[in-house]
Amino acid sequence: LGHAGRPLKAGKGAVAIFVLVIIGALVRIFANWLPLEYLQAVALAGILWSMGFLLFVILWAPMLVTRKPG
Repeated sequence: LGHAGRPLKAGKGAVAIFVLVIIGALVRIFANWLPLEYLQAVALAGILWSMGFLLFVILWAPMLVTRKPG
């Protein structure tokens, strides 16, 4: 955000991105110990990470391709 001339404040969307990516990473790390088949756990981790990245693109792309406010 700071590089795009925006204030350094994480909104609800940014928090959702961080939560999705972190939970995806934790699912991937602990895939062997979850009550799922291993490949299901890895797929779930990938889906969570992908959702976080998609949300990042949706929220940040407009900021990165337009002029900074003010």
